Amino acid sequence: MLVQKALQDYLREFILREESLVQPDEVLTAQLKRYAKGRGLFHGYCRYLRERTRFEWSRSPVPQDRIEQINLCRNDIAHDPSIEGGWIQQSPEHFRRFPESIFADDFLMAVFRTETDTPEVPAVISVTGDKLRAAIEDIRNFCTFVEAHRTR
Repeated sequence: MLVQKALQDYLREFILREESLVQPDEVLTAQLKRYAKGRGLFHGYCRYLRERTRFEWSRSPVPQDRIEQINLCRNDIAHDPSIEGGWIQQSPEHFRRFPESIFADDFLMAVFRTETDTPEVPAVISVTGDKLRAAIEDIRNFCTFVEAHRTR
């Protein structure tokens, strides 16, 4: 998904500006690995923001789980193991963390709800125009919020 890529590119450029890096690729990669501690790029970016700026998730206009779901849906789409099916489903990790994904097919979610009102199987990912516009707006609001926390 281009939305997730745009977020990743923005966060990368934010750190490059904040750190005034001369050799950005090697230094940035090393910094992100240090901040990520094996938990992925997004975690590295978030930890950098918390430790090096005044950023606080509790004040963000977009909850962390919304941003994480955009990342997970992108991963599901890009790394779908099924080549014969026409539907892309949530990965097991995505389903475990967010059984009600923001990009879940609404009709199929209603069909597979249990008595406890939670889905019993991973959702089919459905990127509709409305859901895409909402994700774009989430990323725009998040980046605007992050930008307000520049230290320079």
